[in-house]
Parts: sequence; C-alpha cells; structure tokens
Amino acid sequence: MRTIALAGAYPYLLARAGLAALHSRRREGPGGAFADFGRAVGLRLLLRGHGTGAGLLLRPVESVRYFEFPFALRCCPGAPGRCLDVSSPRLFSLYVAHMRPGTIIRMINPDGRDIATTARVARALGLANVQLDVCGVEAVAAERSRYDCIWSLSVVEHIAGAYQDGEAVRWMYDALAEGGRLILTVPVDRTFREEYRETSDYGTQPAVDGRYFFQRLYDRAAIWERIVGRIGRDPDVVAWFGERTPGHFAAYERRWMRQGFFATVDDPRDITDHYTTFPSWESMPGQGVCGLMFEKRHAEQR
Repeated sequence: MRTIALAGAYPYLLARAGLAALHSRRREGPGGAFADFGRAVGLRLLLRGHGTGAGLLLRPVESVRYFEFPFALRCCPGAPGRCLDVSSPRLFSLYVAHMRPGTIIRMINPDGRDIATTARVARALGLANVQLDVCGVEAVAAERSRYDCIWSLSVVEHIAGAYQDGEAVRWMYDALAEGGRLILTVPVDRTFREEYRETSDYGTQPAVDGRYFFQRLYDRAAIWERIVGRIGRDPDVVAWFGERTPGHFAAYERRWMRQGFFATVDDPRDITDHYTTFPSWESMPGQGVCGLMFEKRHAEQR
C-alpha cells in the first residue's frame, strides 16, 4: 500500500523535493554538489528503466550525509589512487569514481543486495574504476599497507558480534599505505548509548533477548576510547555537525519510521535550517555527527 501511495504522490513529492533543494542552494546549505550528482544519476537510471532512479530524484542525499559527504571529500587526497570503501552509502564512492577517473575504488559490503544495486548503478554510469565485493570489514584484516585512502561513513557504529568497532577501525588503519588516510564518521549524542530494534535492519546484527543490535551513539569520551584509542594517536582532522535544537533529529527519526520516504524529501531544507557545524563536542546541544581523519605516518607500520 505504501508503494502505491508513493507512486500516486510522486509528482507532488518531486516538486516538494525541488523546492527544498532550491531553498538549500539559496542559503548555501551543505552537500549541494552531491545532491546534484545524485539527481543526475537518478535521471540516467530512470531513462534506462531502473526503478532505483525514482528514489534518487526525490532524495539523492539523506539527512546528515549532507555533511558527511563533503567532509569526506575534503579529507581525501587530491589524487587518491587505490581506495577502499567499507560499506558507506554508495553515492559518495560513485561520485569520487566519476569525478576522479584515475582513482580505483574497491567497495565492500556484507549485504549482497546492496552490492547488486551498486553494480547496476555503476554500470549505468559506465564506471570501470569501481570494484565490488560481498564481504565484511574482517576481509581487510589480512591486508597491510595496501590502500592510499579508506573511508567508512556511518558504518562502524553498526559493527557488533564477532568483532567490534575498535577492531574494525584498527584493521582499516593497518591496511593503509604510508601517507594514506582513514576517514570515518559516527553519530554522536550527549551520552554514549547502544540502540536495539525489533528487526534486523541490515541482516547482519546479533540478537540479544529477541532484539537486534542497531547502532551506538557516541559521546566524545567513547570516540576516544573505542576508536581513537585503537589507532593510538589523535586524529589529524576532527569535525562536529549536529542539530541546533535538542530533540530535532529524534523527532525527524520518528517521522521517518512512520512515514518512510514521505518524511525525507525535505532533507535539504531541514539540514540547512536546523543543523550546523560546531567547534567541539562540548558546544553541541544534542545529536549529530563526528568526522575523523587519520593520516598514517612513517614508522607506524605494525
């Protein structure tokens, strides 16, 4: 029923999404280049008969990705070379592959359906510099000093079970060549907590007492203990982005859980009007995102 309702409302939603994008552009909101790319990809997919394109036209970039994608791009080397994407939202890697054709990007994800969708999009874009593998981050554990840049955007907070976020981060860092960069983003709040849900959203999370682990929300202390501590030194770049008013993101998330796609087409307007960058975690009033970049120094090989 929701699919039928979405199809019937599509022209209205498309117009609303366009107005939200225009509002963000006029107010110089973040992530506009990625949204433009996503819409162009969506149109190309629709012309090729791929239904995935309809969603991209309505919501090319989701919520705080409007911050995460530009942050990650700023942290990437100018000529990244050989890169690894650990289960990030696909649009970022496709953008880098398209804009920097000399870059080779290996994208890994334990979700075979996600990889299959990414493969369809990459073929539609004619990207020959994207390699796709159905596997988790544990596959990186045996790879040492291989990549010039690794990114994992809004991923490590979901890792639990046989290994945890800290192990995953250390594997990624060890897989960097000298001078390589590791780029991470994680969700933050005023206190650290773990979130469980009634269903397994990704099909890979462990169950505890009939509920499934979903994610961690970190505070600064947890980031330094669980992530920074595993690398052994402070990050070269730290950035904070979040809601201006406490509770705004939680209300958005509740709408999204009830309404699905209907709640997300205004994301460019919402991010522009209700979120901003902050100089520190202490200055943030509520939920948001932390961006981290580590550059591997000489003599850090293990």
